Amino acid sequence: MVHTKPVRRKLSDLKADDVQWAALQDAVAQAQVMHDAWWRVNDALRLWCAQSPDAPAGAKALAQVQDLRVPIKLLKQSLRHMAQQAGKARDASAMTAMTATPEGEALVRERLKQADLNLSALYQQLQALCAYSAAPLVREVAHPAEQGRPPLSDAEVEVRLEYMLDESNALYDDMSNNLLASQEAMGGRVGPEGLNMQVMDDDPAVHNLLDEKHPWMDRQGWLTHDLLAHNRGHHPRFGVAALLQTDTVWVEVHTVRSYAFDLRAGAFISPESK
Repeated sequence: MVHTKPVRRKLSDLKADDVQWAALQDAVAQAQVMHDAWWRVNDALRLWCAQSPDAPAGAKALAQVQDLRVPIKLLKQSLRHMAQQAGKARDASAMTAMTATPEGEALVRERLKQADLNLSALYQQLQALCAYSAAPLVREVAHPAEQGRPPLSDAEVEVRLEYMLDESNALYDDMSNNLLASQEAMGGRVGPEGLNMQVMDDDPAVHNLLDEKHPWMDRQGWLTHDLLAHNRGHHPRFGVAALLQTDTVWVEVHTVRSYAFDLRAGAFISPESK
């Protein structure tokens, strides 16, 4: 099969709410950068002032930086709220356009139903991936000497999902990561007995995680519900219209090994010795 690259739309094809939504997403991201930078500057100045207590310029600069903490925090919160409202309006507008006819509405409902079922199937597969990824960690925790490695202080398995914008979308940009949302799907700690991970019930034939009646969906599995209702993913607003604008979900399974090293003794610390 020959794959052809979708024809990119012109800037004039973008709707005003699309541009507003994209601009607010960028503003939220930059506000987070400002917030992270504030902490770094604050910590650096505090360290400098502690080492130079007789330098009035340092104390003055630190006071000026600390005066910015609340305004930056409020700015970030305000931008997030604006992005959420813009995203909600954009989602509603997109759904209205896609369901203008009975045929369009039926198609949208079927696509959302299938996407939800596919995410429920993915959730089950993620559990198997976590168990597979945790297996070597379990062996290492239980028998550190056999692995020829320092004793593990902690071990974890984490799964992150990234929902990507379709290339056919007007907002798709070759110079961007085109990430619609990222979601911390599941994770757990690893011990000698195995992987300890909280798993939600998600059987399409039995479980429905809808808190109340939904205008476009009769059922939601855990991943869908977490993404749409709890807003726990890293995104300003991910509505049902956004769920229809992604065909690819990147699945990242991370294993985390943590070791404790005693700098004075020059040796790794066994968890039992803490």
